[in-house]
Amino acid sequence: MKVYHVRGIRHQAVVLATSPEEAVAQVIEHNLVNDWEAPNAVEVVLPRGYRLVYDPLAAMKQAELALPPDAPEAEKPYKITTSGVKVYKDWHDNIVVDANAPPLTWKAKRDI
Repeated sequence: MKVYHVRGIRHQAVVLATSPEEAVAQVIEHNLVNDWEAPNAVEVVLPRGYRLVYDPLAAMKQAELALPPDAPEAEKPYKITTSGVKVYKDWHDNIVVDANAPPLTWKAKRDI
């Protein structure tokens, strides 16, 4: 197996394959790169002293590892009522001023 970097017009992927043709076929099959992108596979040469080794026992142990639980969702500062109104816990956030309300426009015009 060799490492191939498959580049298309928009997308790219890195896969393990035995030939460039197989690498291109894999990325198209898995929808990583589309066939209309004219994908081209180039072998990635590993630096001297590096090699890829597949250990099935290590892969099995890795699959058995428990994933950490998802972080709890942050509590929202508001609740939505059954009628669809958003009510904030802090009453200051529940105050909405309509700048075009008749009493406000009357007061604003009077103070000019």
